[in-house]
Amino acid sequence: MAKTSNYMNMTNNRLESINAKIKSCIHRYSTMPEFFCSLMKCIDVLEGERDQRAAEMVLKVPMQPPPNDIAQYYEVLTPYAYNLVKIQYQLSKEYTVEHQQAGDYYVVCKDKKKLQCDVAKCHCEFFSCMKLPSRHIFAVKKYSKSNVFDESVINERWQKEKYKSSQRLFLRNSVVYESDHGQAVSIQNIPAPKQKKTLTEQQKYKMAMRDAHLLAETMSHASTKKFHVQLNLVKEINRAWRNGRTISVMFSGKYLL
Repeated sequence: MAKTSNYMNMTNNRLESINAKIKSCIHRYSTMPEFFCSLMKCIDVLEGERDQRAAEMVLKVPMQPPPNDIAQYYEVLTPYAYNLVKIQYQLSKEYTVEHQQAGDYYVVCKDKKKLQCDVAKCHCEFFSCMKLPSRHIFAVKKYSKSNVFDESVINERWQKEKYKSSQRLFLRNSVVYESDHGQAVSIQNIPAPKQKKTLTEQQKYKMAMRDAHLLAETMSHASTKKFHVQLNLVKEINRAWRNGRTISVMFSGKYLL
């Protein structure tokens, strides 16, 4: 397992979380149009959450600047990856390094076990799974007085530029402003998707009933003779609609034909 880049994730919790959100939006006995309408709403919400996380990565600035030794990692990595590297760097101070004559470095762990390592490669589980510099690499770098920052030990997945290239928030035309901290902030203008709402049978009934009440009120104010003419017209319209026919209304003067 340590030889594969599983990013320390051995569960399907993320997939189950998305499935739970979809189930909360879609009713069990939804019609096909209602299903797709609810599904698209759920997708829009999930994309909105991704946009928010992407915006926070650019707009949020820590109250305290990162340590000088790993400041370059902060500029290159996403906040999640940077926090992992920061923890590894702090833990590296608890390890000692032995340098063999053959040129190999061995990091002495807390349990007195020795782990072979160099400035760019480590055999520990963290480096194999996460593809980020581990505490052992940092310990060897400190021992050999090498530069702490090395982009070659960073997987492309954890880089900010790679993350931005897959986010719709950064794929559209944007307006760039200069923040108080000297960083360029990209403000996106994402138009709201135009959705044609699919009405349920109950919603259509309520809407039609409101207009039917107004129609009945208007007819009740007419004379008896005119009322019967209007009532027969309404019956003809109802009969035509039940037979699947289309009704066209034409006005001639003051009278409805």
